Parts: sequence; C-alpha cells; structure tokens
Amino acid sequence: MSRTARQEALANQYLFVCRCPACQPPQIKTSISLSSPPLSPEPWTALKCPKCARTFSPEAGESLHGQDQPAGECCKRALKVYRWAVEAKGGGEEEFVRVVALEKVCGEANLTLARFEDRMGRSLAASREYRQASVYIHRAAARVRRVFGKYSPEYASEAIKLAQVRYNAREDVNTTVRSIRQAKDVLNTLYRSPDFRIGKHIFERFEFSREDADLSELNAMEKTLSHS
Repeated sequence: MSRTARQEALANQYLFVCRCPACQPPQIKTSISLSSPPLSPEPWTALKCPKCARTFSPEAGESLHGQDQPAGECCKRALKVYRWAVEAKGGGEEEFVRVVALEKVCGEANLTLARFEDRMGRSLAASREYRQASVYIHRAAARVRRVFGKYSPEYASEAIKLAQVRYNAREDVNTTVRSIRQAKDVLNTLYRSPDFRIGKHIFERFEFSREDADLSELNAMEKTLSHS
C-alpha cells in the first residue's frame, strides 16, 4: 500500500493522521544544480521530455538518463526550457509563459510546477479573475495531493484556496459545493488529529490562505450556495 493510500485509510477509519517516519512527506530539494544526476528521478522533481517521453531529474547533466543512455537533443532542450522558466524574472504575461513552458516539460507530480501554478492562481484571484484562477489552483492542488496525500496540511491549503476561488467565480454550483465539502472533510480530519497544528507541517513554499479561511468560512459559503 502506498504512503498516500495508507494515510487515507487511517484517516477514514480511525480519524488519525499518521506522522510516523514512513508517512512523512518527502524532503523536497529546491536546487537545480546540474551535477551528480540521480538515475531514478523522484516524481516530485521529475521532468518529462515532451518528445521522447523519458523522465529525468532537473539536476541532471550531459548524461540525463545514466552513463549508458546519453542525453538526446530533445531532452537537453527540455532541460533548458525548465531552467529558463525557473530562473526567468518578471510577472504578468511572462509568468503565464513560464507556467505553460513548465507544463510541457514537468511530470504530473512536479512540485516546482505546482508552486508556479499556485502563484499564478493567486495572482489571477487578486485581479478578480476567479474563473482562470480556479484552473491553476485546481492543477496545483492535484499535484500537491499526489505528493503529500489528501489528509495533509499541504493539500488542505490548496483545497481551501480552490473552494474560495470557485465560490467567488460563481460558476457551477455543484462543482463549487463539492470543493467546499472536500476542503471541510480534510480540515475536519486534520483538526481531530491530536498532533496537528496549523503551520506545523506546512511545506515551506505553500501557504494557507487568510487566517479566517477555516471551517466557519467554508460552512458560510456552503450555506450561501444552498440558498441561491
């Protein structure tokens, strides 16, 4: 049983968020040094060549797939795209271009991409472009859940944001209500855990929304939608 499946089973059956070493989230490396490439990249850092579909680490050098598999030109180009997107400066349209570039070369659980999508979503929400914001927050939430599991503070953070932007977007009511209830389910389970405290286990690059983004706010949003 995978770590995520085990955590969800414990949370559903015993209302317990396990924090044993085996259930701890992975230690994320943020460096993009090009030396000492690991032969089997971790999914939360893995890049995927859009042409040959091979996966490799962003820390890889000239031999992206190991000594016996020299890097193809397509993979080298994918690595250059990743490095440009991560290191480029500027916001607005440039930020959108970086996210699109990363989506082409990052694996499904890549947290670097999730960080950029989360940032893009929050930027759009700040400009009241809630429908577009929900697209990026939804993608970031899915990647965070793949890495940390459903009943984790990291995913709770994204679930709250997703519920908020969908509520403000006033799109499909059923979809919004599902997002609100999912965020409530995660928070209820975490709050019942005796060792849980907001902020204690938060992955450094992901932030909770405002301090009042808790169960009371989610309940109020759901109640408002039920009367609409």
